[in-house]
Amino acid sequence: MDFFVDKGILNYIEPPPEKLAAMEESSDGKFNIPQLEALIRELQVLADADGKMNNRKVVELFFRKAQPQNTFGDVGGLPKEWHSFTRAYFEKLVRNLDIYNTGSVDYRVLATSCVLLKTPIAQDADIEAMKKSL
Repeated sequence: MDFFVDKGILNYIEPPPEKLAAMEESSDGKFNIPQLEALIRELQVLADADGKMNNRKVVELFFRKAQPQNTFGDVGGLPKEWHSFTRAYFEKLVRNLDIYNTGSVDYRVLATSCVLLKTPIAQDADIEAMKKSL
């Protein structure tokens, strides 16, 4: 927005600084933000109208993304620690999320599990401190 003090002077309001991309610590065992965004987009495409994905599709997706040659320079890959995982490991991971043995998992549950991967569990003292701050 500009405004004139007089005809000889123009005053400009400084624009706000640009927002920076989210910053985080790098870890070989955790998903970074671009990886999570890419994974969630892929899961949404593969999911049906109810948000369910066939277990086999999830295993194939993770196994494909874990191959190092397919993710060279790709921000949408998996964490480095996951590159050594086998198909059997991914099958176990998906089987643990399919608690009712329906043959499918909800992509939102899978995405939430990836987001919360290696997140420390809150202790009672932490919970009480959070309650007091609210």
